[in-house]
Amino acid sequence: GMLAAVVFPPADVALVSGGPAERRRFLDIVLSLNVPGYLPALQQFRHALSQRNAALKEENAGDLVRAWDEGLVRWGTRVVIERRAWIQERACLFQSLYREVAADGQAAALRYVPGIPLNGSVSDGDLAASFREALAATRERELRIGSTVVGPHRDDFEVTLEDTTGRRDARSFGSGGQRRTVALALRLVEVRTVRDRRGRSPLVLVDDAFAELDEGRSERALALLERTHTDAVVIDLKDGSGRVTYETDIEILKPQVVNYLGDGAEVVRRFKERGVYTIARVTCFADPKLPERMPERSIKHFRRDEPWTSWGTGGTWLDPYNRENHAMIEQLTREAQVMGFDEVQLDYVRFPVDDGTQYARYPAEDGTP
Repeated sequence: GMLAAVVFPPADVALVSGGPAERRRFLDIVLSLNVPGYLPALQQFRHALSQRNAALKEENAGDLVRAWDEGLVRWGTRVVIERRAWIQERACLFQSLYREVAADGQAAALRYVPGIPLNGSVSDGDLAASFREALAATRERELRIGSTVVGPHRDDFEVTLEDTTGRRDARSFGSGGQRRTVALALRLVEVRTVRDRRGRSPLVLVDDAFAELDEGRSERALALLERTHTDAVVIDLKDGSGRVTYETDIEILKPQVVNYLGDGAEVVRRFKERGVYTIARVTCFADPKLPERMPERSIKHFRRDEPWTSWGTGGTWLDPYNRENHAMIEQLTREAQVMGFDEVQLDYVRFPVDDGTQYARYPAEDGTP
């Protein structure tokens, strides 16, 4: 679409701690949205791969498999070229962003790990030749196991951390804060990619992106985000995990505060000085934390005197009929307005909608909320 958005979700740590599929998905989304021709090439490669894998499972599959080799090489080469180029072009930026957030003398390096032995291939033709050679070399193994074993569907990228003690793989040996910092740096590189390729900055959505960071890293990450050229930013004040990201005056929410915003009004002021439109997002009634502490304010199971769990969201909900819950949301909204946000976005305002609602009971039901 015309409006690009970059989301900084808590699940981003999977970019580091997860398997290669998570990292390939990240690359594919960034490149599909910002590199003309990448998405069609990826789709053509996946089609050729699917057909070739099906052929490998047939008896006497040799000629049928070879019929798909050229398509696999042609489109797979394009995918590899774009992935390799993006990582090589952005590796220095990633390193700089990581160092700025970490600020502890530690460095991080980003490296492409192709699913094809490149053997020093530089040109497009050399890379395609290396792909053909790899397919030929693994033919017997592929026929034996019924699957293509080389190609960009086996790609990965790795992040190594380096300090005075040496180098180590971030996935295997990075701390929670280090992995989160890597994920933040990758998303900031994505923001720069969108801006460079599209000529305008994306909408940035900060969804508790600073979880697991210590106070110093959180402050530096937020300061870096403030300097990132973007037209609008969405910041969660109360997120879907029940966490509150600023120092609220609402007593019942204080145990849920994970304050990475610091002085929220000052943060908003700095964004607005740069012409950034600021949006506060408040998750209203979906809340897995408050119902544990105050079950009388939650939706209850219709038979048991315990909070009802949504089948759809997998979490508990506050009773939308409860007047105290409404007052809490109103106070959250007022605090956002006092901090100076241009807009307040309310999520999960009404009722859970899934197949489990027949088991839900609303203790404070006394009319339309």
